[in-house]
Amino acid sequence: MKLQLKKFGMPFLALCTACLLMGVEECDPENPTKGMEELLDPSLAEVPKAVVSIHEIIRYPRASEAEQKIPSYFGKDVTINRLPLLFSKEIIEIKAIPQVRDPNYFDLHLKLTARGRKMWIGLSVPHQRNQLAFVIDGMFYRSFQPRLIYDDVTDEIIIDGPFDKATALEIQNQSKKNYKKANR
Repeated sequence: MKLQLKKFGMPFLALCTACLLMGVEECDPENPTKGMEELLDPSLAEVPKAVVSIHEIIRYPRASEAEQKIPSYFGKDVTINRLPLLFSKEIIEIKAIPQVRDPNYFDLHLKLTARGRKMWIGLSVPHQRNQLAFVIDGMFYRSFQPRLIYDDVTDEIIIDGPFDKATALEIQNQSKKNYKKANR
């Protein structure tokens, strides 16, 4: 019995330990290689889609390391501050809300983490009269003016559109997945 335990138990224990050390989320005794395919072949890992970030627009570039030119959906490059003011990691959920004046276009309703709320306050006050860049998957989508938060408990904000239907719904559908992936 001891020989059989050493013969099969030790390799199983070593495999479970290796799975835990390599970052596999679970160690299933019936399928010990489950999840290891992604670790061995990174191309199998799902790439996040519709990742959102908000950046400061640089109107007069000075070739600083903090500046970055990114393509836009409309063909012209836009220079932004490469460090985002807010990003998908701090956005729990995004909902597309049809605009009153044109239901074919949408505004975005963002539910933020506590840290995201502080980041929003930090970006909305100094940029109250400036346009910020709304970036999707590393491409400039549009500029917008941030709304202020007027109380101490609000963790939901609205980004005024117009966002077209396909883009708004894609952002909405991917927002929870992006939040979970960013906060593993």
